[in-house]
Amino acid sequence: MASNGTTATDPAVDAQSQVGTVYAVTIAFSIVSLTAVCLRLYTRACIVKLVGADDVTIVVAEVFALLTAIGAAMGR
Repeated sequence: MASNGTTATDPAVDAQSQVGTVYAVTIAFSIVSLTAVCLRLYTRACIVKLVGADDVTIVVAEVFALLTAIGAAMGR
């Protein structure tokens, strides 16, 4: 780390970076999981007409998963 608080980046390391791949996979799986949860909720609420505690738990888990994906994408 430089004395002024900035970090120097190595071009060789930047060339090997997989950040774009990580973002793409994170976004793809977030979309797939959100779609699956939405379809399950639609099925349970509109077709079966019975939403249970397991569905609420899945929604809470999905919210946490999305927040984790957003946090990872932001680098925190």
